[in-house]
Amino acid sequence: MASWETIARRSFLMMSGTCSLEEYHRMAAEKLRALSRSARILTSGRTGATAVAAALRPWHGPATANAKRLRRN
Repeated sequence: MASWETIARRSFLMMSGTCSLEEYHRMAAEKLRALSRSARILTSGRTGATAVAAALRPWHGPATANAKRLRRN
């Protein structure tokens, strides 16, 4: 749910023309960081549900924080 909320709020910012350059940079950096961390986890040899949960954690944490931050603005 947090990722949907973040996507919706950021999409609104973009559509309204109020998305700052800082927010665009933040989005790109977050995606690269999460992708790198998830790839490391998935290529480490871990298997099963714990590996999947660990690989999703780098995406979930920032999405939750972003939803809270964007909600305040």
